[in-house]
Amino acid sequence: MLNHESMHREHRQWQQECEAWFQDISLWEKDHKRALAELRRIEDALCAHSAQLQRHAEAIQAWQVEMRAHEQAMANHERAGEADLALHEALALRHQGAAREHAALQASHRALHERHARCMAQILRLSRELNEDPP
Repeated sequence: MLNHESMHREHRQWQQECEAWFQDISLWEKDHKRALAELRRIEDALCAHSAQLQRHAEAIQAWQVEMRAHEQAMANHERAGEADLALHEALALRHQGAAREHAALQASHRALHERHARCMAQILRLSRELNEDPP
């Protein structure tokens, strides 16, 4: 059977634990404020990343337009009998430039893809953690 002294001792211990918990909560609230500020910066960065994706899409579209024009110029040259060597050389140079641009787009696309996958995985992980019911 518990006596009053042991119950008082246990009550004091519990009260000390409660005070420590309040200190934890105070620190966590400060952490949350910093985290909310960081989330705003992350949101800004994600918006900037979206703009970068749009610029990448526009660069791909511009490259496709150039390729259609290049194909048309090649078809015209072929129909003319390919006798114009200067035009053939110009088309070859244009093709080399397009190949370099395609390689640059390919590298950009790969880098964007990798970054996108990393960022989305982190965001999903954080979202799952925050939306999970606490114990």
